[in-house]
Amino acid sequence: LDLLKEDVDGHIFKVASKKEIDSIEQGNRVNVTLLDVETSENKCIGFIQKLNGRYMLGWNEVLQMRNINAGDLIGLLYASSSNTFKFILVDKGMCLKLVGALGYVCLDRLD
Repeated sequence: LDLLKEDVDGHIFKVASKKEIDSIEQGNRVNVTLLDVETSENKCIGFIQKLNGRYMLGWNEVLQMRNINAGDLIGLLYASSSNTFKFILVDKGMCLKLVGALGYVCLDRLD
């Protein structure tokens, strides 16, 4: 799952530790937990910065947890105290643009 730099800077890095930020910005993979709040299932996934300046959250793990498709609306929240991304499938097939606080993400592509 690609995340825009401005969203990561504004919503994740403002609560992440300096050590985590430095590591990610140096191109290192940082392991975080992805928690599906509906099923309470969690997985250890990678969070890295890509060469194009965007950030990537382990997408294959998200797909494995739930039947996610292009056009689905998800909620995503980063909890720095537990190094966890909390994830929820909000609506199948409802494609909206990103709405504040990294709250809702429109999945218009699966790559």
